[in-house]
Amino acid sequence: MKHGKGRPARFLVLACLVLGLATDSARAQEFAWDDGTAELAYQFLGLPPLNGIWLNRFDAGPGGATITHIRAAFGLVGSTTPIDGLPIQLGLWVDPDGGDVRNAILVRSLNGSISQGHTGQFVDFDIEDYSLTGPFLISVYVPNAPASTNLGPVDTSPPTFSDVSFVGVGGASADPTDLNSFVTWGGVNFGNFLLRASFTPIPEPSTLMLLTAGGLGALVAAQRRHRRSAATR
Repeated sequence: MKHGKGRPARFLVLACLVLGLATDSARAQEFAWDDGTAELAYQFLGLPPLNGIWLNRFDAGPGGATITHIRAAFGLVGSTTPIDGLPIQLGLWVDPDGGDVRNAILVRSLNGSISQGHTGQFVDFDIEDYSLTGPFLISVYVPNAPASTNLGPVDTSPPTFSDVSFVGVGGASADPTDLNSFVTWGGVNFGNFLLRASFTPIPEPSTLMLLTAGGLGALVAAQRRHRRSAATR
């Protein structure tokens, strides 16, 4: 009876090891252009209402990724104008052609508010998981943004990356679900927003097959060893 009780335990350990290998292959990672420090911050200028949005573009490649969180910093270290508590909307967009950002399609959004303003610290926003391939965008939208206030921190220290950071400004008709509703658009080619996307890679089918085959092989081998051991007793 002792040996019979030990078999499921050994198989369970082997199954857990296989699951651990699969988990390690999909460990959370991060898309980011910045080095974690901002030298400037974007301000929205003009007459109210100012509805502003800033975005970073990334590429999940043909293998794809599952986006799990959006991480953002706000303001600029040394600034004193209060911004904590301002309402925001985080967005995840599929970018069909990797070109004009106004063609992007919103697939996930999350309402929140600014915190840790002017501290240089990132705030983590847990969006509903979404799996995608190819180019995509993440955004921060601020309705009724206070004018001439440091909001979107920008890393300008080398290296910087062109054509991946964007900013838009709209009036009363601005719609955070439609980038075409923002009347003014610009590329931020002097730096990149402190705006990141956490993700887990999508394992390739061949990798999953290898993990499954390896796990089954280990289980079969263990079962055979147990049978041989039991037969010699």
